[in-house]
Amino acid sequence: MNIVDTISVIGEILAWIGLGLGLLCLLLAQRQKKLKAGTEYLDAFVFTEGNQTSIRWMAPDGMHERQLTYTERRSMECGWQTVLVDSKTHSRLVRHDPQESLEIFSVLAKFLLGAGVLGFALSWLSIFD
Repeated sequence: MNIVDTISVIGEILAWIGLGLGLLCLLLAQRQKKLKAGTEYLDAFVFTEGNQTSIRWMAPDGMHERQLTYTERRSMECGWQTVLVDSKTHSRLVRHDPQESLEIFSVLAKFLLGAGVLGFALSWLSIFD
């Protein structure tokens, strides 16, 4: 096995891994993009009544209120906050902004697909040897 065959085998492995994982990341990025389209930012008021901390926000379909979970209480202070809500059911708060994972999956997909295409090109090297 000469150097060209070795490069072709490495390219073949790189192509399978890069294209497979790259397409998976691309699908996940598209899913996150769809999730991001289904959210909107609203102003909400966080307040404490007794020993319960609650949040109240006004949406186009009316006023919504719910108690905060323990982790939400630790991360939100009393007062006005900007929160992310589901645009279809405004009564549902979204905990994490899908934009962050959208950017991660998009960059990862581009990198892996680029590596896969490069590996695919290298795997054809032994044909022309």
